[in-house]
Amino acid sequence: DHWSIGSIMFLGPKIKGNRVLGATDEKQFAIPFNPSTLAIDKEKGIRLRPEHIHEALREYDRVLKVEPSHEEAHLFKSQVQFEQGKVAESLATLRRLLRKNPESHLAWFYAARSARTMGHTDQAIRDYRRATELKPGFAQAWLGLGFLYEEKGDNKKAVRIYREAFELTQEIAAAHRLSTILLKEEKYAEAEPYLESISLSDPDDLNVRVKL
Repeated sequence: DHWSIGSIMFLGPKIKGNRVLGATDEKQFAIPFNPSTLAIDKEKGIRLRPEHIHEALREYDRVLKVEPSHEEAHLFKSQVQFEQGKVAESLATLRRLLRKNPESHLAWFYAARSARTMGHTDQAIRDYRRATELKPGFAQAWLGLGFLYEEKGDNKKAVRIYREAFELTQEIAAAHRLSTILLKEEKYAEAEPYLESISLSDPDDLNVRVKL
């Protein structure tokens, strides 16, 4: 855009959430920060630029040459590739990891996301399913699986998936999807317990209170 700086969102394994890294001054210019401590450092810090992302990719490659089965390096590299729009390359990175470590639930999850983005719905379903088999409490994998069935127009399977997800994890997002589908199908009695769960988690949610 027209501002002097841009932004990027990082999502991935072991990335701590609810944080904003970096800052701008009163003139909207980026303030340098220390790449090791992530603290603001006007004197000795750096301004994060695209070449730093490319350097991170090269670093992951160096790690993988020394330790080809390094799970985190594969996962982080695939996420950077995905965020750059290189979805096929991201998926290829994950498939290489899965050949070496087929028990990585995160690799199956991210592979499913890439496959879904590429329009390979059936493969994405298989990958999400494998992630849930390896880690039954993996709420995001269950939700991804449910979304895919909704996209296919198979609400019956989506409801079954969301119910299983909610029973295993008590994930409120699953309750939201269940209540939405069931209300559209006019199955009010079935939707009610999920609406109540949502209401308990957020008593100020006026939409839920009206539906109840």
